[in-house]
Amino acid sequence: MQNFVPPERARELVARLSAGFSPWTVRATGVEVHGCAGGPWELLETVPLG
Repeated sequence: MQNFVPPERARELVARLSAGFSPWTVRATGVEVHGCAGGPWELLETVPLG
C-alpha cells in the first residue's frame, strides 16, 4: 500500500512488484484487523477463519 504518492508512481511500483511475483500456497487460521489514526498501527480485532 502506498499513501500520499501520485497514482502514476503507485502504478509503477505495482508493475515492478508484479514482474517478479510468483503465487504460493499459504494456510491461514485467522485475520488481524489493524487501524492507524495518525499514530502507530493498533490491533482492532482478530477474526478466526473456518
